This record gives sequence, structure tokens and C-alpha cells, in this order.
Amino acid sequence: MTTLSLRPGLAAVAILSTFLLVGCAAESTAPPASTPDDVTLTEQEEETTPEATSRGDVTVVMAGQSFTFTATTCMITAEDVLVGGPGVDDESDDPAYLDIDFATVGSFKTGEVRINLGTDAPMTTTDEFYVGMIGSDHEYQMIYHDDGTGFELETNFLAGTGVGIGPATVTVTCDA
Repeated sequence: MTTLSLRPGLAAVAILSTFLLVGCAAESTAPPASTPDDVTLTEQEEETTPEATSRGDVTVVMAGQSFTFTATTCMITAEDVLVGGPGVDDESDDPAYLDIDFATVGSFKTGEVRINLGTDAPMTTTDEFYVGMIGSDHEYQMIYHDDGTGFELETNFLAGTGVGIGPATVTVTCDA
């Protein structure tokens, strides 16, 4: 009868596992190496930047109030809309910041037009804002300009408190 001992095999597995763990730990603490792929990615990002930073003009007219914005970001594609920039309440001259972000989901656009009141800086949330939602469960009408550089949107707006403001017209024109 031949008897095999499992101890030498288990010892070998334990030693190999130790080497693998040490190797993995060393890899995770090492800084990433720079490769030619990094350079290519950086070049691609720079090539797409001008489209995202084109300029434009936006007006929003709602019941008893209107705003004028200078879009510092103005991108309109068949699938997405991204527009944003500082502006003012035309009557009071108070600062406001506009964010428009739409994406196509199925056959509908979905997203919002948001006007942050009291600030003219991006990424600043205030307690006072107006929002117009668009999507399959919101009534809206959006007409693109023939040259693809803008659109006119009609939708209902709400105040940040949830109180309805009523219909508003948003007109966007991006520089060609």
C-alpha cells in the first residue's frame, strides 16, 4: 500500500500563496507608471474641450420675471444638452446662475433647467431656485433651431419651495 503525505503539498501551496500575496501587496502600493496611453488620453481630452466650452446666450421668461444669461458652456447634440452660465434677473439685477442638463432616454429628453438665485457661480446651491423639469412625465415643448445651434423650450417651473410658478419660455442660442 502506498501512502502519500499531504504535508509537503500543503507547504508548497502555503509558500506560493505567500509569494503571491506579497507580490499583490507590492503592486497595490506602487505608483502607477506613465505609459504612452496616458499621453494619448490627455490629447483626446484636450481635443474635446473646445466643444464643451463654446459660448452662447440664454433668456428665460416666466410670469412676471425674466432672466438673461451668458452661457459659458453651451453644448447641444442629438442626444444631450448641456448649457450653463452666469446671469441676472432683468428687473432687479440680482445675480443668478443657469444649469441646463438634458439627456435622451428612449425617445424622450429628460432633465432640468435650474436657475440658482443669488449667485452667479457654478456648483453653488442656494436655498432659492427655480426649476423646470422635462421628461416623459412632464409636459414640455422643445423646438430646435434649424442650424442646430439652439432651441426654444416651453415648460412649467416650480420654486425651490415646491410652489408652482407657471409656464416659462427658455431660449438658448450657442455660438457656432
